[in-house]
Amino acid sequence: MLRQNAIILNTIKILLDCFFVVVAFMLSWAVRFELSIFELVSHLPFERYLALLYVAIPSFIICQYAFKMYSSVRRTSISKEFYNCIKSAVIMGMVIIGGIFILKLSDFARSFVIIFSAMTAISVGVQRALLKAILKVFREKGFNVRYVVVVGDTEYAQRYVDAISRHREMGYQVFDVLKKADTTLLEKILTENIIDEAVIALDVEEYKSLGKILEICEKNGVKSSIIPSYTNYVPSKPQIDEIDGIPLINTRYIPLDNIFYSFIKNAFDFIAALLMCVVLSPVMAVIAIAVKLSSEGEILFKQERVGFGGEKFIIYKFRTMRCGTKTDGWTVKDDPRRTKVGEFLRKNNLDELPQLFNVLKGQMSLIGPRPEQVGYVKHFKEEIPKYMIKHRVKPGITGWAQVNGLRGDTSIEERIKKDIYYIENWSIAFDIKILFRTVFGKNKNAY
Repeated sequence: MLRQNAIILNTIKILLDCFFVVVAFMLSWAVRFELSIFELVSHLPFERYLALLYVAIPSFIICQYAFKMYSSVRRTSISKEFYNCIKSAVIMGMVIIGGIFILKLSDFARSFVIIFSAMTAISVGVQRALLKAILKVFREKGFNVRYVVVVGDTEYAQRYVDAISRHREMGYQVFDVLKKADTTLLEKILTENIIDEAVIALDVEEYKSLGKILEICEKNGVKSSIIPSYTNYVPSKPQIDEIDGIPLINTRYIPLDNIFYSFIKNAFDFIAALLMCVVLSPVMAVIAIAVKLSSEGEILFKQERVGFGGEKFIIYKFRTMRCGTKTDGWTVKDDPRRTKVGEFLRKNNLDELPQLFNVLKGQMSLIGPRPEQVGYVKHFKEEIPKYMIKHRVKPGITGWAQVNGLRGDTSIEERIKKDIYYIENWSIAFDIKILFRTVFGKNKNAY
């Protein structure tokens, strides 16, 4: 029943999103062509513009799906949903403008597309916030609530109960917690009450009861989920292989080990880097002149770094420090080694632009863990647990750690945690999110 409810709810979300994209289209038409806000000039008829919806609606819905806006996960915050709506609307607008450019449809007003994208983000975002508020009220009144029985007295059992208590808006409610693997009591609870799910978090010593517990759940039509005792040693999204019927849990699942995913990311990197080099070439020319005129020395700073598979390569940056200063340490706030131009470049991530050529050479990716100096790698691999996992993928110009403020003289342990999270949860949507935050977010600790 709950799965059916989830399907119905997600269908409603898709239909509402489609409806509000159309609403945004109508409002945008009124703002651009019927109100006196803009200078009114001759334009294509409404029917011609209406054809843009054939591109707008599918591209927006696909983006929403990529950002998991139609999943059954209930813990997404309103702010995150609104942020995803903005990203989907921006990408939708880029697709439309790209199509106009490729097909040379010069009669379509670009300003209309920009207004349409903004209206879509606002209208769908507000709709999602209202829908979430309505669902929260219904769940607090006992509608669409998922009742859970927790079996086990482990650390993760308690953490699960605490998480459910903190996020009541998710619609989960703990019916009972069985401290021991009491199969008789569990069967009594499942038989006499409407329970939707049993979460099993047993100690290793109690695993002998696991088969019986699962049998009881299946007999009563109750979904069962297991929090394994070895949770600390497996990734959040483990991959399971199989050899002759024997399941093998990979302790470190990396999506980019998949040849297809790796090809998609490499193709995306190359095409995007090539386009960025063309578009940003005037900006890079101006920066090169500014660097040359501001202080003596080379325009580019070159340094050996460690990349994919531990291979060494030369990274390129615009020089931001004075010649003759030591360059093998991290920059700190008010670093005296920086030039005035260098300070501006670092604060706005512009010193990293030459790394687009590292991407074109296949040494780096647009998104990934930042590559480190050789000496630091030799030190950290002995001192920081799991440090070398970051070299299982190509290093990036920007990354998940960097957009979360972990750059420069900050905690290496926390940086590695973010890098590993990115490596294990990679997707094109995740890459787009990081690019979006790199361009439009605040550059914390950018010295």
